Amino acid sequence: MSALVSTEWLESHVHDPNLRIVEASATKESYDQAHVPGAVWVDAHRDLLHKGDDSSGDVLSPEEYAGLMRRLGITPEMMVVWYGDRQSSFAIRGLWTLDFYKHPGGARVLDGGRERWLAEQRPVTNDATVVAASVYPAPDASDEANR
Repeated sequence: MSALVSTEWLESHVHDPNLRIVEASATKESYDQAHVPGAVWVDAHRDLLHKGDDSSGDVLSPEEYAGLMRRLGITPEMMVVWYGDRQSSFAIRGLWTLDFYKHPGGARVLDGGRERWLAEQRPVTNDATVVAASVYPAPDASDEANR
């Protein structure tokens, strides 16, 4: 299966309870102005790097990863679709992190990112998405070959 999902596919699945949409754009202002309905926002530098250290590029620890998943309301069974601006360049880090920790529900990236979604005039909202924290155990396995 491809790591990409189309804008058509995402639009038809935005209300799927087994899907979490995550925006990782360069700034939160982009998310605040308009985002895919149901999307939650992450700071790619603070949330997706070990101890928020932008200089190391190290992967999150298992505990940091599980804490992020819980905060985003992601359960192990959910599929996660990442997107953002700059053709989802920051979202790729999210995809890689979930792949590294072998997220059971799978992870994908929106083909064309935020720019394509907006250019195609797909639905957007500026209402912040509020999700309940989930239960997500710290992973006991990772794909070390993908480090």
